Amino acid sequence: MRIKKIELIHVRLPLNEPFEISSGVIYEKDCIIVKIHTDDFIGVGESSPMAAPFYSSETIGTCMHVLKDFLIPKLIGKKINQSEVIDKIFTDIRGNNFAKAGVETALWDLFSKRENIPLFKFIGGQDKKIPWKVSIGIKPSIDDLLKTVEKFLNYGSRSIKIKIKKGWDIEPIKKIRENFGNIDLTVDANSFYTLEDIRIFEEIDNYKLTQIEQPLHYRDLYDHYILQNKISTPICLDESIDSLTNCKNALDIGCCKIINIKIQ
Repeated sequence: MRIKKIELIHVRLPLNEPFEISSGVIYEKDCIIVKIHTDDFIGVGESSPMAAPFYSSETIGTCMHVLKDFLIPKLIGKKINQSEVIDKIFTDIRGNNFAKAGVETALWDLFSKRENIPLFKFIGGQDKKIPWKVSIGIKPSIDDLLKTVEKFLNYGSRSIKIKIKKGWDIEPIKKIRENFGNIDLTVDANSFYTLEDIRIFEEIDNYKLTQIEQPLHYRDLYDHYILQNKISTPICLDESIDSLTNCKNALDIGCCKIINIKIQ
């Protein structure tokens, strides 16, 4: 399929309520819709960075720049017949995975339409039920948190994840366990802590969580190894896993037991 045109559409969605994590508060969700046009189909993908560089180094502004000035010029007029080719086309552009993901997902959509099969089948998925997990931001009070947890459990969520930071960690976990028992419970620190906080994690270890997500700095694989060997709760890495190499290193070293994989 020969690529004729690529559109970029900046979408800003206001949230029903603010979503707070350890590094800041989010009031609206930005994304860039990428539309790739060929003679026969239009593929739609999404580049979905945060508005500010506190989760990733990429933002809406950087993604727009990289897409317009580097990625799209490499694609216009080019004939692409399989999605795997995209890595070779972009091989000289380092990083910028959020921007690249917008193009890649649009190409997946194109190829699934060409093959006339659902996208999940095109990328190797199976038709099965997947339990959904809700992620709950830092709340103004424990009461607000407990009401939110109860609401989502009543909606049918089988798993709860809450954001934590210093001063909002042990008590929220304790109260959720007291009120809702042995539910599937995860906490996510978004890289907020250091090894100096190891006593906090030793106390969290008593609450039998499903996992502790990204407790330490995203560059500190070795520190995660030290922490994982001090606690029994599985550590899940997220921000740290920005490449296949980092994924392999994290698992080989033993600094986590679970990986949270995002498309970008």
